Amino acid sequence: MAAVSPFLRQGVALGVNVAVVALVDRRQDASGEAKEWAFQREVEAVLYGNGYAQQTGAVYRLLQRSGVVRDSLALKKACIQQGIVTQHEFDSMRAHLGDVRSFTLIPLAALRTALSVFGCDAKSEALVAALGIDRPDDWPEGEEAEAEEAEEAEGGADEEDEDGDGGAESAHEDGSDGDEGGSDAVSIAGTEVVEEHTIVGDDDDANEAVEEATPFSQSAKRQHVELKPITITPKLEAELAAFDTHRGAMINQARKGVSVAPTTREKDRSYILRFFAWLVDKGLLKREPTLAIFAHTYIGTAVERYTKELVDEHKRMWSYTARVLSSFVAAVHFVVSQRGGQDPNGAVTKLEALHAQSGQQARIESKFSLAEKPSGFLDWEAVQRVRVAAEAALRAARTDAAKLKCVRDVAVLRLLADQPPDRVGVTRTLQLGATLKRKDDGSYELDLSQPGAHKTATIFGATRTGINDSITPWLDRYIKLAGIQDGGFLFHAPGDPLNVVSPSTWTERVKAIFARHGDVALCPKDARSSFITFLRSGDHDDEAVKAAAIAMRHSSKTQASAAYDKGACDRRVRAAMKVAAEYSAKFTAGASSSTDNQ
Repeated sequence: MAAVSPFLRQGVALGVNVAVVALVDRRQDASGEAKEWAFQREVEAVLYGNGYAQQTGAVYRLLQRSGVVRDSLALKKACIQQGIVTQHEFDSMRAHLGDVRSFTLIPLAALRTALSVFGCDAKSEALVAALGIDRPDDWPEGEEAEAEEAEEAEGGADEEDEDGDGGAESAHEDGSDGDEGGSDAVSIAGTEVVEEHTIVGDDDDANEAVEEATPFSQSAKRQHVELKPITITPKLEAELAAFDTHRGAMINQARKGVSVAPTTREKDRSYILRFFAWLVDKGLLKREPTLAIFAHTYIGTAVERYTKELVDEHKRMWSYTARVLSSFVAAVHFVVSQRGGQDPNGAVTKLEALHAQSGQQARIESKFSLAEKPSGFLDWEAVQRVRVAAEAALRAARTDAAKLKCVRDVAVLRLLADQPPDRVGVTRTLQLGATLKRKDDGSYELDLSQPGAHKTATIFGATRTGINDSITPWLDRYIKLAGIQDGGFLFHAPGDPLNVVSPSTWTERVKAIFARHGDVALCPKDARSSFITFLRSGDHDDEAVKAAAIAMRHSSKTQASAAYDKGACDRRVRAAMKVAAEYSAKFTAGASSSTDNQ
């Protein structure tokens, strides 16, 4: 009787052949049941891009973090004599892998647990599909997955890219919009890093060797929260413009991944410039920086130190560092593409590793977030009271200037309180006749039919939605008093309707409105959180919750995250707490009666 092949099925994930085998777990204390297994080498090749001869142990560490490393099965020839595997099974699997002496199998059930920890991305999705296993329960489904990926690619979930809070880590405005230079590509010479940049690493001997020969110093003892903006040279400006073009082109054979929206490219620029300012501040650069820094030998050391400082000293969240590092990864890919794919220092691998690790920490961080309300938080009822107070202030206004200011305040508050608060950038950039259009009946509609109209436009697509009727008279009044014509931005720089207000100024303006009428400086992002917390309080059905996610242009998973839903923890335990308290009260009442009778 011929021996049965252990192979059940085979597939391809991102160009990697992957297989599933059926094997009885014959180890001591094992169940003795047949299980389905995947090859650890193939899993690593898909998730981490490592070939068989370049194993890094990344999957082993992933299994450790996931608590399932003991479930994996390491096989070598001696396992045949130990009765763990038959000669035929071992030979079949060994022949599949090629000339190997040993290999490791992962039960698909354990791999599914590990993939839950790894997270949902294009690599893990491809692996799940190729192996034919169920997606982890905590992965988003269908359109939810697409929306999550879009928000990740565009700078993360809605801890808003527009919501510059002016904190220690906010980007410095340098007065340049990065659009100069057109689409002319800038070639970055392969010797530029050596000739112009050296980043001090951990190798002391190497540092001493370059100290006198290069424009760098090892001195990095200064600790500053505020960084002095760097001078942007024409050369760096041209590089940034070329990088922007590289990221924004609809198709680009030299780019890894899809094109990204203008807001994300603006963040790329601000994160890069702030990193350069940090390098200068720490004494790690003496000459003007260029993008070639990202391909330097010690870029991994510098970025790792920078990331640790963001988290440990400046108390930034890992989700923020992951977004910063995604910009650095894009930058190094750009530099390498300009060099014909040459990356002798392994900079791409180093930065991609740091980005993946930050993303993993962000996922762990989100699971353990208590979603505490910030000190300056307002619940949805309080938001409405602020709106009412602003309308009362308008009725008391006497001068034209005071009336205009109050009408603007009310218009802003109505946009935030009379409908699900839209993405911060959508409201900030409302343009009469463009994104905000008058309909024949006098009402308004929000027209987001152009590509890139908002952060997740690629997922939600073109939309034209009506503005609530209760907002219409306030928009009419504000537009008339402010003298805004078609083509003008509703919220603009003073005296210039054609110049939209900057993200940081918009945030401060909204906070000032809330502070003026409610004594709490609520930022636009927290207004969105307030509505979601109200909506998910349990008094609204699933249909309303899902509709709000669409209206606010984010996924339901983002809506349910700690970043938004500030009341989730209490709601999860409220019913159980009530049952326990009510039952306990019965005995407390009896005990009190007994005590009273003594």
